[in-house]
Amino acid sequence: MPVYQPPHTLARWAKVTLLIFVGLLAIEAIVDLIEINRVDSALEGGSVDDLIPVDSIDETRSAIETISILAYLAAAGFFIAWIYRAYSNIVALGRTHLRRSQGWAIGAWFIPLVNLVYPKEIADDTWRGSDPDSAATFDDSWRKTKVPTFVHWWWAAFLLAGIVSYLSSRTINGWGGPGNVSGALNDLNRGLILDLISIGLYVIACVLAFKLINAISERQNARFANIGSPGPVTPPPVMPPPGASGQFGPPATASVPPPPMPPPAGDDFRPTPGS
Repeated sequence: MPVYQPPHTLARWAKVTLLIFVGLLAIEAIVDLIEINRVDSALEGGSVDDLIPVDSIDETRSAIETISILAYLAAAGFFIAWIYRAYSNIVALGRTHLRRSQGWAIGAWFIPLVNLVYPKEIADDTWRGSDPDSAATFDDSWRKTKVPTFVHWWWAAFLLAGIVSYLSSRTINGWGGPGNVSGALNDLNRGLILDLISIGLYVIACVLAFKLINAISERQNARFANIGSPGPVTPPPVMPPPGASGQFGPPATASVPPPPMPPPAGDDFRPTPGS
């Protein structure tokens, strides 16, 4: 039987790494703004020499990006570990008929296309299953409750941030260098602006993920305090209809013959001679 395990330790690490990631994103945004300013200066002056400071900042930006990626991986690892713990807890808190098995709380993030849908479903069901005020049920009625709007915004911001970040990386890495000053700098400028947009989306996603972690962890603790850890709920036995017997009702009473009656006293039943 599953046992409730408080998610607060994993939640704490997930929030700490999210904050570190957001801090690095802020530094990256500042570097982007400086770089955009220098690119604009190069575009206005049209001098190839203006590209030299941009190249020097590129090195700083690349270093910050590398550290940001490491922080992102750490935050993602702790978040996935936390959502797995929280999703497993809803079984210990009396929920049955899960839409996805508990292993999908980890595996769904690493399978292309599946990772666009399943993680959000698991987050939704974890929210619903952690409701501290609903009773334990043996059906899927608990999955029909609504999820707060901020959960949808979290997932939308996360997906959009990934898409815009990919477009930014393609544009910046393919800007072509100073051979064609105007065209190359325009491409670089567009890539940096896209990067700023992706940073903003990642910050929104991180803030909402922070809120999601807090809310679900508190809901689970409140539910555990209210109902304890009953484990999976076993449905009650189906009662037979009144008057039923045999296979679909109470066993039929065996027919027992009545005991033989003794003959009445008297001479009427004595055998007569010769009979």
